[in-house]
Amino acid sequence: MKFSATFLLTLILIAGANCRSSQIAVSEQANKYNGVTPLDGGGATLQKTTVIGVHLIFGIIPIYKADLDTALDRFTREARERGASKVRIVNTTKETGIWYLPPFTFFITPIFYDMTGEVYR
Repeated sequence: MKFSATFLLTLILIAGANCRSSQIAVSEQANKYNGVTPLDGGGATLQKTTVIGVHLIFGIIPIYKADLDTALDRFTREARERGASKVRIVNTTKETGIWYLPPFTFFITPIFYDMTGEVYR
């Protein structure tokens, strides 16, 4: 998925999208605990949000910004839209796709932030 997202973001970059602070974000939720109660009681849902951005020149200059702040913003925005009142961030990861398709990705570098957490209603 991340490799094909690289090409999608490259096409968006080439097409000349005007907003420099935008990025692509994908969220998914799961709540099938099979009768096991989450640590803080019932009503929890596991949510994973992936923010995909494009940076230039080895990931230094952000065009479509992807960083920890934007990942947290998108995670909490998605949680709020689904009726959450509390969240607990469990894990965050950053992946730089500089080695996906060298030397092309040396200059147009995809950045992926994954944020996983519990969402409470």
